[in-house]
Amino acid sequence: MSVSDDSYEYKSYRLTPSAFADVAAKLFKNQKVTRNDVIDGVNNYHRKNGGIETKSNLISMAKAARRRLINSGVLAESKVHGVWDFKKEDDGKIDDHADEYNDDYINDIDDIDDIDDIDDIDDIESSYSPKNQFVYGYYFPAYKSLACSRGNDFWPVKIGLTTTNTNSRIISQVGTALPENPVVLFEITCEKASLVEKTIHGILTIKGHNCDSVGVEWFNVSIKMLKDIFSFLDINEKKIKFYDNFTDLP
Repeated sequence: MSVSDDSYEYKSYRLTPSAFADVAAKLFKNQKVTRNDVIDGVNNYHRKNGGIETKSNLISMAKAARRRLINSGVLAESKVHGVWDFKKEDDGKIDDHADEYNDDYINDIDDIDDIDDIDDIDDIESSYSPKNQFVYGYYFPAYKSLACSRGNDFWPVKIGLTTTNTNSRIISQVGTALPENPVVLFEITCEKASLVEKTIHGILTIKGHNCDSVGVEWFNVSIKMLKDIFSFLDINEKKIKFYDNFTDLP
């Protein structure tokens, strides 16, 4: 790609995970680069060529784009944290259907709340050890209070995964300068956290419980709804923990 591209297809549009992935594949073909370099390169190129400056959190967008690039075969599974390895044999084109599920549940990434640019946020690799995998859900008390005031038993819950420690993972996402602490709702210990997480996301997406106005991987759920899903997935009850507050975690 040239520095200035009059035919830039995303001119006058905001970045989405699909657009981010497409631009990254063309800018960094045959290269190994850090995630921060990819984010800076894509964002600068997009703005210089007429793209609208995004209001989204670029780390979250980059992670969604990375999954799309890996699924489409453009990006290799790097063993080095934070390094993106663009395959040399690739022609820079991305299969439009490579990650339809990913685009389905992240269909309005411009609504993601900004979080601090934390360099050490984990990139989930497919080759991690099966012993330390967790699917978790957390929320902010204000969300639950608002729901209760409206007579609802459901509220926005972030559902994610980690291969380290749930407490540390959540802190790395939300930071420590917030007016209230996040509350951990549940934690599942499992050997295939990525599959479990995607399945839960998929079920909630099909049921229309996405909460895009809050952010990526946020869903309007009730405790009963979650328990029904866990039961449907035949998850061992001994592997599921529900917590009352954030300090319950070790």
